[in-house]
Amino acid sequence: MRSNDEIIQLLIQLKDQQNISISEIARRVGMAKSAVSRYFNKTREFPLNRAEDFARALGVTPEYLLGLENDSNEDKLNKIFRKLDGPKQNEVIEFAEFKLKAQESKVVSYPEIHTIAAHRIDETVSTSPEDKARLHSKLDEMDRKFDEQQRRIKAAEDAKRGSSDE
Repeated sequence: MRSNDEIIQLLIQLKDQQNISISEIARRVGMAKSAVSRYFNKTREFPLNRAEDFARALGVTPEYLLGLENDSNEDKLNKIFRKLDGPKQNEVIEFAEFKLKAQESKVVSYPEIHTIAAHRIDETVSTSPEDKARLHSKLDEMDRKFDEQQRRIKAAEDAKRGSSDE
């Protein structure tokens, strides 16, 4: 099992790798920033009963955090990735890139998906113009939302590209 200093050092390493602030960790674990800061400054012992909360916040298992297992999520992902064939590896890469773009642009990961089905119970009754107008209005609204989301994603990508060019 890791010592208190080793646990804190690992927490700092994970925090830095993921570019997460102490404030964000505090929010994720439901603690005051000052308390979390004391752990990171080693002025207070790390609370072992909160290991699960901190592990979840940083994407590792409590066992890994405490030194009871050696595999981090990154190690597990690498092991799985190496077992996949080429096309499946490409799918994983594309998915990971999509998730990262969504995270960086603060846009919902998956576009809202709706299934619309219109059925007539009685074939002899036609759809009213009002019903058709409502259906078309809903479809137009969904198109606008999708287009807006795509604009936000593109703007975020452009902004990121612009900041990395400087």
